[in-house]
Amino acid sequence: MLKHLHFALLPALVLAPPAGAAGDAADRAAAERNVPAAAEPLALQPACTFTLSTSEVLAPRSGSQGTIQVDTQPGCLWSVAWSRDWFVVEQPASLFGEGSGSVTFRVEANPGAARTTSIALGPALVRISQPGVSPGPVAAFRDVWGGVRLSRYGSDALLNGGGAFDSNPAAALSPNGDVYLACRDLWNAIWASVYRTSTKSWESWRFGGGLTAGQPSIAVAASGTAYIAVRDAWNSYWVLTYNGSSFGAWMPLRGVFATDPVIAAAGDGSVYVIGKDNWNGLWSGRISAAGAFQGWRFGGGIVKGSPSVAGGADGSAYVAARDPWDAVWIARVSGETWLSWSNGGGILSLDPQIASGSPGRVHAVVRDPWGGWWTRGFTEGSSHGWLAWASTGGSLVNASPMATAGGVFIAGLDAAGAFWWHGQDAGAWTRMGWAGTAAGTPAASR
Repeated sequence: MLKHLHFALLPALVLAPPAGAAGDAADRAAAERNVPAAAEPLALQPACTFTLSTSEVLAPRSGSQGTIQVDTQPGCLWSVAWSRDWFVVEQPASLFGEGSGSVTFRVEANPGAARTTSIALGPALVRISQPGVSPGPVAAFRDVWGGVRLSRYGSDALLNGGGAFDSNPAAALSPNGDVYLACRDLWNAIWASVYRTSTKSWESWRFGGGLTAGQPSIAVAASGTAYIAVRDAWNSYWVLTYNGSSFGAWMPLRGVFATDPVIAAAGDGSVYVIGKDNWNGLWSGRISAAGAFQGWRFGGGIVKGSPSVAGGADGSAYVAARDPWDAVWIARVSGETWLSWSNGGGILSLDPQIASGSPGRVHAVVRDPWGGWWTRGFTEGSSHGWLAWASTGGSLVNASPMATAGGVFIAGLDAAGAFWWHGQDAGAWTRMGWAGTAAGTPAASR
């Protein structure tokens, strides 16, 4: 749907030519001929208002051309600016326009990961989004020896990442499809590694230190930097950055929480951290695209168990939680503001999981009291809302979802410890086996 944007600029101040108090009569006469009879020493021009035909362009992966219409008053000037070589403005050639006009652009084909940019038209920004090659679903789990293993959807190979850890791994996809992982060791320090999908190889595990407790969480921002969120022994939160080879400084987020943190990267480059306090209310903390923590914001709620969070393409965070009556809810957090809670119903026997990756949607994944697994989509943005429930069947003791343009994928373990994948594209569960290998809950790379 196209969105029209309206803008008004303040009137411009115009100085009339000075009166000819000095000089000869001819100079005064020439000045008077150039000044309208009704001119004042200080006059106001009418305000310029701008209307754009759209606020967002969704280009296909194969590339496309398009036009954005700019409507304004005669004589009003506007400029055109952009910053990515895969997005090219073809007209106007002079990079500015006067009065109403149009901007013709070209988006090149995308051979890699999904990407976004913006074009500045006068006082407004138009967001340009283009999907990429969806990375294959990958899930990590801790084996019975404390090492980390990876399973790729559609492959019966089990990739061994090594290590010796006490926590389950946390896993996240980077924009280029690499898998970033974080674990807590037997001495409560944090380690990180990367599985490079392009070369099908592991980076060495790197020591990040710290004195942590519980399960770490990880997200990779649009910049390619990983953010690892942890809880310390005093129930405060910290964040540690990792660029694939070295760590940044520990960032104290403080607070006192009753659950381990969960973290997600949003489409605008920011990162959200979510936690539950001792009174079962939720809090959010946003880290800007520049890496600055914006402080804690209270979101309320009466939450049973632990929350889950996914970052939206719209720059918001979507938080899934279970209420005391075992129904699923999703809250939308935009920047420093909790905007709404939406009841998705259901009867849950485990805390809900949430994943993003489908265009314009996030997906809640839940288990019912009979062991069956269900998904329910939720549309992003101001027109957000629940979609229909979809049953996947199955009977797993735990599971973790991820979402791509191809749908929702779920990795989990059954009661015998065997590993399973469910793909929305196939609509069925596939038993991978490996019973007796997995020792903890899988983490799908979201």
